[in-house]
Amino acid sequence: MNNPKLTSPAEVTRLLTKYDFKCKKRLAQNFLVDQNTLQIIINSLKLNKEDRILEIGTGIGTLTSALSPLVNKVISIEKDKKLIPLLKESLSSLNNIEIIFEDIMKFDLVNFFEQKREKGENIEKIVGNLPYYISISLIGQILELNRYLELAVFLVQKEVGERLMAKPGKKDYGILSLVAQYYSKPH
Repeated sequence: MNNPKLTSPAEVTRLLTKYDFKCKKRLAQNFLVDQNTLQIIINSLKLNKEDRILEIGTGIGTLTSALSPLVNKVISIEKDKKLIPLLKESLSSLNNIEIIFEDIMKFDLVNFFEQKREKGENIEKIVGNLPYYISISLIGQILELNRYLELAVFLVQKEVGERLMAKPGKKDYGILSLVAQYYSKPH
């Protein structure tokens, strides 16, 4: 991992304090700081050096920095531009990352994937630690990208995971469950 300090709560606090960054409740910002969870996500991605990964939500760069040495390219989409100075520090040594500062909910994912495909830069894996308030809508959009994707790995709130995996006849079963299970194998 490029910057193991990013899984240290003390280092996260130091960075947030240094750059006077306050998590925004309206963005439901939360940063991945658990080394075990990070490793589970990385293992689930079944990475190889040729992979180009799309990460949703750069945050402070914890997942970005862990992915970088394992893949060809990490493209990360982050909404909060106030993280720019912090990310310049936490990701400064990485040369195979690209950060796009956009709102993922307004970002044209289909066009993005098409442009990458036309350039021969296919992205076949997508990953993210998703905020609750966008996770259901965003996962729905990503399921529509199934023709481009080999694998999608998301850390979601327990309730969202239960809806994704709910079986017919259960109270959490709905359109999200149906579509997710038709296009993917949630677990």
